[in-house]
Amino acid sequence: MKKRLPGIDISKFIFIFIVVGIHTSLLLSFNTLVATVFTPLFDMAVPFFFIVSGYFLFASENQKTERLKDSIKRTTKMYLIWSIIYLPLSVYGKIINEEGVISSIASIIRGWLIVGENYYSWNLWYLLALIVSFIIIYCFVRMGMNYKKIMIVAFVLFLFGIVLDYLNGGNHNNIIIDTYYKIFVTTRNGLFVGFFYVSIGICIYHIKAPKVWPVSIIFLAAYVAYFMVQNVFIRRLLLPLIAVSFFVISVRVLTRTKVDTTVFRNMSTGVYLVHMIYVALWCILFGGERYWMEWIVVCAASALTVLILGKVKIKEKKLIEYLQIC
Repeated sequence: MKKRLPGIDISKFIFIFIVVGIHTSLLLSFNTLVATVFTPLFDMAVPFFFIVSGYFLFASENQKTERLKDSIKRTTKMYLIWSIIYLPLSVYGKIINEEGVISSIASIIRGWLIVGENYYSWNLWYLLALIVSFIIIYCFVRMGMNYKKIMIVAFVLFLFGIVLDYLNGGNHNNIIIDTYYKIFVTTRNGLFVGFFYVSIGICIYHIKAPKVWPVSIIFLAAYVAYFMVQNVFIRRLLLPLIAVSFFVISVRVLTRTKVDTTVFRNMSTGVYLVHMIYVALWCILFGGERYWMEWIVVCAASALTVLILGKVKIKEKKLIEYLQIC
């Protein structure tokens, strides 16, 4: 069984505030050069979280299917709870856009079941993608496939998703592709993205971590290539190299710390789940284009909320536990 690694907790803590930066358009506060340099760091944040989830997925080698079922149940419960919490904001978004009742209901249901997001709940797509990823992996494990074969399938689907986006972006009139995007909206989901990165985490779990210096070279080379290359499809191929190499660096270097990082772990999960509430409130009250200020306020309010939830108890159980944050 792999022990909890402080380096991963520290990296998650850093990346969660980068995710807040994504949802508050923080990079628009910088000039073009600075924004370009930091873009890879922002783009690798969510893939990093997927890799972490995959890495700890098989904590018990002898109970893979049970571990997967527990992960599916827990993540599904978290997704349902937070979808309900965000429902008033989703409804508000439909109202201000003056959408019809029937179309709004259909859109929200599709957002819940297929896309993983609605108005002001863009963060929840990650949870739905995790659920889909875990279900796919569970099916493959039940079929007797090992992690190497699962990784091959995941990589093929990852490439297929890139091809789908390429065809959708061109002048290719294909009824199958058009139908897919009308229903699923995007390839940024559990099938084409989440499954791939979670599978990478599983693979890293099973292999011996390489030395830091060659991995650091790969990270720097891929990072520089990412912000120099403008082609979005090449960037999507470079992103796994950046995310994986940074994950390995986190495991090998940052894990040497002696600090108890439990609070970082819970904080990263909590901030991820609650921060869009404050993004929505900021947009409703103040509008946009105050990127730095919005980021600071949302980060501070989200962190404070998680700390408070960790103190409040209902029937001897912390509220933070009811909300599946820890």
